[in-house]
Amino acid sequence: MVSRTFALNIRILPEALQDTIRLAYLFMRIADTVEDDRAMPAAQRKELLDQYCKCFASEGPVWGEVDIFRAMLPASWKEESHPDQFLVAHCQLVFQVFATLPADLRHPVDERVKEMCSGMVHYAVQREEDGWFRLRTRQELFDYCYFVAGTVGLMLTDLFASRTAFISKARKERLRSRSVAFGLGLQMVNIARDIPADWGRRTVFVPQELCEAHGISPEALPDPTRRAQSAKVLTDLIRLADHESLDLFQ
Repeated sequence: MVSRTFALNIRILPEALQDTIRLAYLFMRIADTVEDDRAMPAAQRKELLDQYCKCFASEGPVWGEVDIFRAMLPASWKEESHPDQFLVAHCQLVFQVFATLPADLRHPVDERVKEMCSGMVHYAVQREEDGWFRLRTRQELFDYCYFVAGTVGLMLTDLFASRTAFISKARKERLRSRSVAFGLGLQMVNIARDIPADWGRRTVFVPQELCEAHGISPEALPDPTRRAQSAKVLTDLIRLADHESLDLFQ
């Protein structure tokens, strides 16, 4: 209910990995739901994400911190029927299953969820102005994509290698060297596809400098009277997804 495509792919993974990656996806969806809620002040989202990080520890979930995190959520989320907010409000159920996993599977999830949250904390506070979320430069786009997608590539590489006997150490390193770039490329495809939907919640991930090069503001991208300029911006974004992100992170 909270995944458009990820849940389908998990079903074809080795059985030993399915639950771990399903739980990892849910944990990252929880963080993303908090970060994405523009109705909530940025400072409140920062406090929630900081608290969420405290729920993870090497020995397993920290139940007292989980309780504090849930108590800090908006009261309406506890009765919310929307799948994303319902998931956040009932996150203790995800932690309960996660606690049953072996430590070597929990560790990559712990590490990358906390790294993702730290990046979200930075961007939730620093990239919002006048009720809009904006990115100024290509580098800010790459940084944002690393925290929300590159971290996933690193986590999956570690998990696949830990439970797949035929992946040698050398092959793991080759995969790891590409995992961040692959995540960035996929995230920029998502950004290109979701421009109208993101605009509807006052969010623009297309960098300002990319737009200004074609004489348009980020907020004007969906404007039908600026279609020619928007198409040029979109072409540049696709080129970034196809080439530059790979070059930066090879």
